[in-house]
Amino acid sequence: MARHYASESEFDGKRKRLLDVLDQWRRQHGDEWMPFWRINRKLPWSSREHEEVRDTLLQQRLIEFEVTQAGRKGGRPTAGYRIKPPVSDEAGE
Repeated sequence: MARHYASESEFDGKRKRLLDVLDQWRRQHGDEWMPFWRINRKLPWSSREHEEVRDTLLQQRLIEFEVTQAGRKGGRPTAGYRIKPPVSDEAGE
């Protein structure tokens, strides 16, 4: 339990916080993508902080990130995140 609350640095704390938010989302919504605007409401960091945390978690292969074009013509692209499912589910088979 301490690993969820103890952080080596401020950046590590932000990394863990984003993972916690995405884990809560997965428990409530399954494998759906969590829209960035929802993450930004829960974690009101600067764009640079979001980018740095996201890039780190992508490099660690802990999350997935996608940008999709909006459905209507001229709409804004939307970004979504999701935590990767545990690999142990497939490895045991």
